[in-house]
Amino acid sequence: SPTSFQMCITKLLNLSHVNEDTRQIETKVHCLNILRTLYRHTALGEHVNQYVTEGLIISINGFDGATWAVCLYYAYLFF
Repeated sequence: SPTSFQMCITKLLNLSHVNEDTRQIETKVHCLNILRTLYRHTALGEHVNQYVTEGLIISINGFDGATWAVCLYYAYLFF
């Protein structure tokens, strides 16, 4: 349902925000991989559109990540 999708993508975006907690790197990478798949899935186009701006901001801010690997995953979010 649209409500479940909204709750899930909002949670994924919240978990993907850049912070200094390096213990959450694995969680962030998994969230970014899922978000990337959702953004690229053509059937979800109109449902995902409202979250592209926040995802792009998260992606750009991700270049300040704790490790190079994490920065790469933020860059891959839209590639």
